[in-house]
Order: sequence, then C-alpha cells, then structure tokens
Amino acid sequence: MTEGFTSYCRRKRRDKVYGNNMEIQAFAEMYNRPIHIYSYSTEPINIFQGSYNTDVPPIRLSYHHGNHYNSVVDPRGLTVGAGLGFSSLRGTNNVDRDQVKAAIKAQQDQQIENALLAEGRLYSDLELTEKEIERMVMEASRAEYLKQQQQQLNFRESSTSGAEPSSSAAISGSSRSAGTADRVGEECFVLPDTVLTRSMQLLLAMGFNYIQVMEAYSIFGEDVDSMIYYLVEMGGTGASAGGSNRRKGKAAE
Repeated sequence: MTEGFTSYCRRKRRDKVYGNNMEIQAFAEMYNRPIHIYSYSTEPINIFQGSYNTDVPPIRLSYHHGNHYNSVVDPRGLTVGAGLGFSSLRGTNNVDRDQVKAAIKAQQDQQIENALLAEGRLYSDLELTEKEIERMVMEASRAEYLKQQQQQLNFRESSTSGAEPSSSAAISGSSRSAGTADRVGEECFVLPDTVLTRSMQLLLAMGFNYIQVMEAYSIFGEDVDSMIYYLVEMGGTGASAGGSNRRKGKAAE
C-alpha cells in the first residue's frame, strides 16, 4: 500500500472504484477463512490464506470477464457467520423445516393481504375524488346559470323602466363547496422499545435488519439456527460467505 490510510478510504468511497487483492486478503483475515479464486475452471487460480488450519469451508469467488467477482455458495451447506465467531449454520438437521416453511407461507400470505387492502384503499380514494370533482363541476355550472339568469332579469327590468342601471351589483348566487376530500394521514410505524436478547444482538451483528430479526424472534424465540435459516430463506442479507453477490476487481494472477 503506497498511500495513506485516509487517502485510501477517500478513494475507495468514490463510485466505480473497486477492490483488489489487498481487499480479498483483508476479507480472508476478517473471516478467518481461506479464499479460493476460480476462473472458468474447477481448480482455483489463486488461494488467499491457504495455510489456515480450520474445519470451516473456504470462501469461494469466481472471476469473470476480467472485471468482477461472483460469490460461489453451496445451498445445501450454508455457512452463515462462519469464521466470525458467530453460530454458523452448518447443515439444517437441527432446524424444523416444516415450521420454517409455515412461517414463510404465513408471511407471504400476510404480504398478499396487505397488498390487496392497499389496492382497495387506492380505488376507494379514486372514487371519492371523482365524486368530489363531479360535485364541484355541477355547483360551478349551477352558479354560472344563476348568474346569467340574474343578468337577464336585471337587463329586462332596466329596459322596461327606462331608468339607469342601479349601482348595486348583481347577485351572483354562486355557492361555495363546503366539503373536501378525505385526507389519508401517513401511517407512522414506531419501533417499540425492546430489550435486545443475546440472539437478537447476534443476528443484528450478522447484518440482518431490525424488522427481520424481531419477526424471526417472535416465531422461533431463542432458537438461533432456526432464526438464521428462516432469514436466509426469506432473502435476508446477513453476514454470508464471500460477502456480496458481486465484487469487482482485478484478478490475482
């Protein structure tokens, strides 16, 4: 590294500035796991920290088109949290799959129901708006008609009497709309003050967001493995092997 740490961090924050061998080396040390780099073959073209003596599977990355990395994972052997001192999910024999599937289905059904309710409220609001517009147009048309009738009446009276038009203004007879469309206030979701249990703190440290963790905890309690499996199946983004799905950089030759 030939630049100062502050300058390095400032440069890495720029858009389209990606990592390289040094960052991969740092990942290997952070996760305490070897990192294998593949490129269109089953044999790695480079290995970082290959001397590590550990029973944790290595992090595997595939290098493509000379410009980015993809994470290679085994869906049947999840290693969430492995190497970080967390309770990694090595196999799912201790997880009640039926319970997790039931929880996922219940969550999906709830999302569908919420979407249908939101769609129904939208159509109700549109109907109310259309009715309010129709009412306002009818009132405006009636006011204009009454105004014209009053003007014609004043003109006939003036022609009959032969007198000068009075200084008083014609009665407009216009009516103002008294009703307004209902306004739907924004719903504000406030997270309750909750004492974080040890399992909650663990999942939050692994990168899962607060809402997901609270949801998993409400279903499985302190069963960390089931909570992790549930969050992974639901698409949660925790501390996974290899980090993000796509890392860009220069291949290590």
